[in-house]
Amino acid sequence: MKRAATVLLTVALLCCANVVRSNDARGGEPRGAELSDVRDFLFMAPERPLFIRMHIQVDGRGFREQPDVLAERLFATLDADENGSLSEEEAKQIPPRNRFRDASRSTPITIAELDRDGNSQISPDELRHFVRQNVGEPLEIKRPPGSRKLDAELFNQLDAGSDGVVTAEEILNTRINLAKYDIDDDETLSKLEFAALLPPVNADTASVGTTLIALDNSRWQSDVALKVLKVYGKPSASHGDRRQLSREELGVDAATFAKLDTDGDGGLKLAEITALVQDPTPQIELLAELDSRRKRTTVSPLSKSAGVEFQPGRNGRLTLFIPGTEILIDSERSGVTVRDESKLFRLRFLQSDRDKNGYLDESEFTGLELTGANFAAVDRDGDGMVMVKEVTRYVDQRMSLARNQISLSVAMDGKSLFDILDVNTDRRLSPREFREAMSHLEEWDINQDGRLVLTEIPSKYKLTFSLGQSLLFPSGSMAAQPENMEARRPDANRDAPVWFQKMDRNRDGDISIREFLGPPTAFQSIDSNSDGLIDVEEAKAIDKTSP
Repeated sequence: MKRAATVLLTVALLCCANVVRSNDARGGEPRGAELSDVRDFLFMAPERPLFIRMHIQVDGRGFREQPDVLAERLFATLDADENGSLSEEEAKQIPPRNRFRDASRSTPITIAELDRDGNSQISPDELRHFVRQNVGEPLEIKRPPGSRKLDAELFNQLDAGSDGVVTAEEILNTRINLAKYDIDDDETLSKLEFAALLPPVNADTASVGTTLIALDNSRWQSDVALKVLKVYGKPSASHGDRRQLSREELGVDAATFAKLDTDGDGGLKLAEITALVQDPTPQIELLAELDSRRKRTTVSPLSKSAGVEFQPGRNGRLTLFIPGTEILIDSERSGVTVRDESKLFRLRFLQSDRDKNGYLDESEFTGLELTGANFAAVDRDGDGMVMVKEVTRYVDQRMSLARNQISLSVAMDGKSLFDILDVNTDRRLSPREFREAMSHLEEWDINQDGRLVLTEIPSKYKLTFSLGQSLLFPSGSMAAQPENMEARRPDANRDAPVWFQKMDRNRDGDISIREFLGPPTAFQSIDSNSDGLIDVEEAKAIDKTSP
């Protein structure tokens, strides 16, 4: 009985290996040059590109070995006679190909699909090959919608001169130019309306537009290199104003740059940057050790780079300080255990069994709210009745495997440019906030020249490792919910005169000439500072002077 239970558990672990799949999975055997724990990234820092090599390990083994770990465990539990190979009868318990991608489907598999050498036996290598083909990359990179892309587009809109700097005059003019995006015509621009400025995202090049870019996908390498050149490279008069990347702009030592600068002209051109992206020379190396039992990740630096400081934190977290940017690397800590999930679904079983006959039929099954599962997948023996043991076994199997899947979430974790301008935090920019924008941006104007560049605005990012996904809380619903981009209407007019409250239709705390119901001369007399807006204090002042 114990061996049977173990077999069932391990089969389910393998079946569900794609509960969380990588969007850029390659499948098949790893390239010979790859290390089992290495993943290379490019971080688009404000001042320079930063090539980061992460060594990611789970319980002491490289993350790319996880399909092999699953295959080894499955083989050990299925090889009942322990003769080092699986017979046709033993191989029947191997999950079919499509079950790796959909836990609710099941189609019988033939030994011919697995038996590559045709000897009617399945060897460990044959099973490992089958597993690798179907589970793909065991690391998923999640990129929740963040504010930095919106920041960049907002900055581009403010930068009317397209010279990379923003002035107070440009901000005022931008408000007029962006009026066409004011969908509800309330004279303010909300985050939702600003989002309409963003270009559509192509699924194949989505990662190129992000701050942290994985470098092991050849489809994007030329796009990544071009982006690096456009963002950091400067035109060179000696090369016909073509953009190049200098050693200072790349931030590497002379010896490393000399190897990259194949023509020795002192600057990296597109072809040379593409070669760097294809075979990156890491400027920083980090070790991320994931402990599946303790549900924590310990991150430590293996090498350092000039201009980058490290600060270890509690529970294995690490913060990188890069000029203009902070990166916190942490792990998700869930208090929900496999046992907790099983208990809850047993309780749901009892609640769903409306006729109290000890099993669930198809109409009662929906009460379980079991994510990604249909009735047939849980009804293992196909008798049309789902018993509590079948539910418990299914949940235990799904969760045990899900906990072995790795994800890395990349999110912005600080104040955005929009947030800085949005003084009253109502998630929209009012005429007054546009008018006074430069005064609020002065603290970020590092060189105090009255002009702002995007890199002067500090950014914070959080990289979070996690193992698996809960069935109770799918898609990270335990984590903080995405920000609602709809505007909140502030209660800024509580103390204002009644006539002011009625005229301030968009409730931004000001009355514009469009909202004012009186003649223009009356508006001008109330607008004592002639800024084109009547605020609450000006309204109160006119009330005091009125008989």
